[in-house]
Amino acid sequence: MTQVRWAALPIVDGAGPCTERDGYRVGFAQTQTGALLATYHYVVHGNVDAPGKGTRALLEYALLDGPLKDETLQHVEAVENGAKVRTPDADLASIQFMGYRIVAFDDESAVIELRAGVPDQAAGSLSVKLVWKDGDWRIDPASGSDWVSSCTDLDRC
Repeated sequence: MTQVRWAALPIVDGAGPCTERDGYRVGFAQTQTGALLATYHYVVHGNVDAPGKGTRALLEYALLDGPLKDETLQHVEAVENGAKVRTPDADLASIQFMGYRIVAFDDESAVIELRAGVPDQAAGSLSVKLVWKDGDWRIDPASGSDWVSSCTDLDRC
């Protein structure tokens, strides 16, 4: 495990992340474990409302090219420049990882659902679709407006 701001990020030998680049880590195995680790790292380190060192570069690397990638990078820039409100790290520190579900997986794509919340308060899930491209898992945006799909009612997710 390595601590990155508010979250402990797991590192699994042989599954990833295997490469450090400009303040972020990538290089995940083409396995279910690799896809899960990629999803978790991308969600934590790719938080557009609380970007840190390496967030912009990580999203440039991880997101497939397209309009959503451009909008996401513009959003990160706006938060970094103070044009949009930044979510304080302290607000994120109380969020705990509660589990995961591998919704779909094959050698070329995966859909991973992460469950997280604030104990005794709120919980929800985030689903991320990944594709295997250029030797690593990359994010295939969930919709035209976001790279994750979310659900706040765990009984219905």
